[in-house]
Amino acid sequence: MALQQILKDEQAQWRSDEQKEAVLAVMERKTDIIAMLKTGGGKSMLPIIAAMLEPQHAVVVVLPLKSLMTDWRRKLTGMGISHQVYNPSVNGGQLQMDINLILVSADMATFGSWQKSLGELNEVLPVKRLVFDEAHLPLLSDFRASLQNVRELRQLAMQIVALSGTVPRSSLAAIKEMFGLVGNAREIRECSNRPELAYRLEERTSSHMIGAKVKQIVEEQRITWETRDRGLIFVTYLEDGKQLAAETGWPFYNGDRAVTDEERIIAYETWRAGRSAVMICTSAFSTGNDYAHVRLIIHYKAPLEMIELLQGQGRAGRDGLLSRCFI
Repeated sequence: MALQQILKDEQAQWRSDEQKEAVLAVMERKTDIIAMLKTGGGKSMLPIIAAMLEPQHAVVVVLPLKSLMTDWRRKLTGMGISHQVYNPSVNGGQLQMDINLILVSADMATFGSWQKSLGELNEVLPVKRLVFDEAHLPLLSDFRASLQNVRELRQLAMQIVALSGTVPRSSLAAIKEMFGLVGNAREIRECSNRPELAYRLEERTSSHMIGAKVKQIVEEQRITWETRDRGLIFVTYLEDGKQLAAETGWPFYNGDRAVTDEERIIAYETWRAGRSAVMICTSAFSTGNDYAHVRLIIHYKAPLEMIELLQGQGRAGRDGLLSRCFI
């Protein structure tokens, strides 16, 4: 079974009936798909299994955040899955013709050079599937304008698979319209209930006291943590994150243009490796990152949109153990 081979575990099973249904629908390739699997539901298996079972066909994975690219590369490398990342500055942007799983950032997927390279690949290795991870992101009001025309990603006759753990039913029509999905696109939805998460809404306090309250919560919660456990502090505004980082020494992961990719990777690895068990971050880190042992999520201030809140809290408790979410 492909799942057992990928995970190198003879006992590996489907995370849910919906995950199995989604994988089979991807393999059938009869129509476009919106796969709405809960956090930790195994969405990444859809393109991985397709690429593994059909080496004669290419699968493209479009990633709208740099943090997602980092996480996908780490995950695929750890699994021993052969893949390539499109980079227009390497080999003139030419894709390797013998590797059928391709990662590309959503920004670069709009470049003419990408479209040319993909067309050349298609002549040798037909591109049959395009998977867009965290497909709800282009719907957010503050998301990049460059992703408002994602329907143009389908430049070839290919199946589009939109992945997300956060698509309200009221947004399905907008998703279909934005991606240009066919009329009979298949919707596969798993219950997103997370009984392992405990929620707490803190009493409102003055702005200058929030930092002290956050530090107090972290100190209280860390008493029960094991070495592997981690915490994330989500901030809505860069200024809040910079100030809290200066006060605590915790790394600050954010998508500000003034921050280099190398600096973001250092912040992430410092946190993941446990050199700092707590990391401050913006919504740039709220999607897709799958470290299993996040015990604590704090939203420093209320996010601007509900989806951001749900995505951030979704980073907690992926190991199925009790985790706490504070606002």
